[in-house]
Amino acid sequence: MNHRLPSILFILLWTGLIGVQTVHAQQVYRVQPGDTLSALAYKFRAEQIKKDPSQKQHFIDQVMAMNPDHFPDANPHRIRVGMSLRLPGSRPAAHIETLDGQAWVVNEQGQLQEVNAGQALYPGDRVLTREQGYVLIQFRDGSSLALKENSRVLIEKFSWDASSNQGFSIIRFLQGAFRAISGSIASSEPDNYQVITGVGTLGVRGTVFGARLCAENSCVSPKANGQGDFLSAGTYIGVLQGRIVSTNGAIKTRVAAGRAIYQKDNTSEPVSVDNIPGLIFSAEEFELYAEEPSADKPKPFYPAFWLDRNGQVMRHIDGTCIRSMDYRDDHHVVECQ
Repeated sequence: MNHRLPSILFILLWTGLIGVQTVHAQQVYRVQPGDTLSALAYKFRAEQIKKDPSQKQHFIDQVMAMNPDHFPDANPHRIRVGMSLRLPGSRPAAHIETLDGQAWVVNEQGQLQEVNAGQALYPGDRVLTREQGYVLIQFRDGSSLALKENSRVLIEKFSWDASSNQGFSIIRFLQGAFRAISGSIASSEPDNYQVITGVGTLGVRGTVFGARLCAENSCVSPKANGQGDFLSAGTYIGVLQGRIVSTNGAIKTRVAAGRAIYQKDNTSEPVSVDNIPGLIFSAEEFELYAEEPSADKPKPFYPAFWLDRNGQVMRHIDGTCIRSMDYRDDHHVVECQ
């Protein structure tokens, strides 16, 4: 018996994708109403066309050459809704840097694939995790996003040109919890880096931040005796370093480093709350980032994954372990025990 089947069926039912063929993200595009080859050229090659307008026709020629059965007379207007087109390789927005457990990606055409470490992600991809599934997503501009178990996030838009130091990134947080660290887009063009939550849009200014969406009776505030209380349903947003501005209509809420806010829904005003250790950032992490880095105690890049179940050990992107603020000498530990 295939023990992975229940997990896969769960994802299919969860996302409404029963009957969808699994293929690698963005190799095949299913034509939507209103699509033309010219529109697809701008959809997938906007950066290149902006620099060199001839790239538009080059893309159209490539698509027709790769799909001769759909364009037997080389007529680009023969495109029709529902047609599956093979596309020339699209430039990814990010890749899966680290994977722990199981996670899936659903591309813009609704095609499902279980992800592997190193796998490319593209604009339009949704990344899903289940219980005990964690992923670290590394974007081309140097930003990163760590997605906790039972979470969903959509890479809505992404573009980055390192030569001109220009781009944009829009990430939509759909479910669960994430932590993020901003990159070059937020540094060079802060207004072009946004994370959209169910209660507002987060504008970022050189920030390490995170959020958790709590359904009714789904989030517990940790306590020393292990008997925590259920937290109010809603969205919790915290900042570890830098600052963010949460915008919901005319309401703008600034959140500084070391602070957190709670918002019940998008019709409620956010309120300031004490950060709940382990929910977004731990007390140890706040203390760590409050300290000045030194040669013998450098500030770590970013704790990629949450505290483990005993609430003491953090795993970092480079594998370095920190246990109760005690730095280890070995900075090449692969797994924290």
